[in-house]
Amino acid sequence: KFHELAVFDACGGVKENTFKILMGGPMMGLALDSDALPVLKQNNAILAFQEQDAVLPAPTACIHCGRCVSHCPMNLNPTAFSDDLEEENGDKRALLLDRDHVNFCIECGSCSYVCPAHRPLAENNRAAKKYLKKYKADHAEGGKK
Repeated sequence: KFHELAVFDACGGVKENTFKILMGGPMMGLALDSDALPVLKQNNAILAFQEQDAVLPAPTACIHCGRCVSHCPMNLNPTAFSDDLEEENGDKRALLLDRDHVNFCIECGSCSYVCPAHRPLAENNRAAKKYLKKYKADHAEGGKK
């Protein structure tokens, strides 16, 4: 499946059963659909995983341990963003996300990394920021679209 990335050749190649490749490191990296991409100067890590190492544990309900908050370098509350995203009223959802400062999230992944419930907090933060950005663009200059 993965065999075209020249950097792997320089390191002795990948194993036959390589299942997932992350580019960008273990916490902020993105999974690649293909290895037919260039390695750029901003790439700080390329990781190859076998299937047993690539499967994420199933998330469970938040246990309110506070680890995500205490490890956030921006002192944010990622669980609040998840709760805000569940608000059905779009205007209220945007207000809550803005109030909780979702745009201050630097997407470092610390919250997801330390979560004992394996919740996809970093992904939720990204989705929340995307929602708020679109909402603000659609409602810019005082008018609604």
